[in-house]
Amino acid sequence: MAFCGFLIVVGIGLLKLSRWARLTTIVIVILDLALQGIALANGVLQARPMFLAVFLLRIPIYGSLLWYLLTPEVRLAFAQGTTSEEKIS
Repeated sequence: MAFCGFLIVVGIGLLKLSRWARLTTIVIVILDLALQGIALANGVLQARPMFLAVFLLRIPIYGSLLWYLLTPEVRLAFAQGTTSEEKIS
């Protein structure tokens, strides 16, 4: 429950174009990709085919999310979003 609450806060931060939320999302995605790689190496291939399909589908989704968050346009949008929030406060 606490992690779900944390993800909701990060999601709201992403909607507000907060730089900390973008960086937090990048860290979470990298950690999850690393954990999925370890799980694949440790025998997830012995799991049911449905679980394996969902597991392997997450890798390109997370990869494309990571690629998108690291593009210069998105980086610039989040940098501008942070400065505009600071000016309002």
